[in-house]
Amino acid sequence: MISIDALWPLFEEMKQAGIYYKNHALYLNLPLKEKLENHFKAIYVFCGITTVIADSFGGAAMRSSRLRDEALNILLPGVVDAHRQVGPLLTDLEVEFRKILEG
Repeated sequence: MISIDALWPLFEEMKQAGIYYKNHALYLNLPLKEKLENHFKAIYVFCGITTVIADSFGGAAMRSSRLRDEALNILLPGVVDAHRQVGPLLTDLEVEFRKILEG
């Protein structure tokens, strides 16, 4: 079984990607920049909400494996889905950066 702690590297990966591309947004075309901004705003909100939920479940989950499993079942599908959405966005951004560097 995956632990709730396993979610944090996914959050960190999404956060670092957002920071990197936000710092380089000047080089992106406007539609891609807007897509990036909207997507990562949603990711940050999702991560914040998930963190609150995880913290709320944290104490109870430590006392009960059933509650820990329930918390994981609530959180993990959303995190995995958010991570899946980030992948294609990062691919689009990589393609855009390659065009800029090759141009």
